[in-house]
Order: sequence, then C-alpha cells, then structure tokens
Amino acid sequence: MTTYDAPQPFNATGVLDVIDVVTILDSIAARMESGITPLDASRLLRHVLAPDHGLLRALSNLLITAADYAEARTSDPSLPSQLAEAGRDVWDWSQVLDTAADDLGQLAPTRACPRPRHVNCASAAPPRARR
Repeated sequence: MTTYDAPQPFNATGVLDVIDVVTILDSIAARMESGITPLDASRLLRHVLAPDHGLLRALSNLLITAADYAEARTSDPSLPSQLAEAGRDVWDWSQVLDTAADDLGQLAPTRACPRPRHVNCASAAPPRARR
C-alpha cells in the first residue's frame, strides 16, 4: 500500500510559514486590481472561496481545531468559545460565497479600476463631464 505524505508547511525548525499564504492572497488581490477580466478573477477566487476545498474551509477547520485544542487545556470556556464561533462564522461565509466566484465570472468586462485598493468601482461616483 502506498501512502501519501502531504507537504508540510513548516520550516526546518518547526515554525509554520504563514507568510506564503498571506503573500498568495495579496498577490491575488494585486492581480484583480490590475484590471484582469471577470473570468480570470473568477478563476483566481474559486480556489479561495470553494466551500469544499478552498481557503475559507481550511481556515474554518483551523479555528475549530484551535477551539478543541484550547478547550482541552483550559477551564475557562471563553477562548474555546470565541475560536469555535469564529470557525463557524468563516464556514458560514464560505457557504454564502459559494457561488460568488462563478457570479464574478459572469460580469461584463469593463475598464480597469483606477481607484485605490478596497474601493468598489461600481459604487464609486462616475466622473463629471467637463463643460
């Protein structure tokens, strides 16, 4: 029987290298800000938002596992409760956003958004006509 060893995200000293995850998410955001097509944006987000194998599912699982870990090591229920609630919230987000990547791919291509990060082009006021 062949076993599969999943790649471990730890460095040689046993420290988790979360910088890679943050870098990847920042890179996806930068690509979206660069004016890519809705279809390309959809493809990028699908891996983050997929409720069965995406980043939000993994984050939810991590928070629930952290809650179980904390619960086994403390008599104060507040920390495990906060972690479990956050894990459930992230799971709920993944369910709400289940079709968001596909919906994004259906949008009509438009000009690139020249606005700063985290400003929604669609809600920004259109430029006034010069007289």
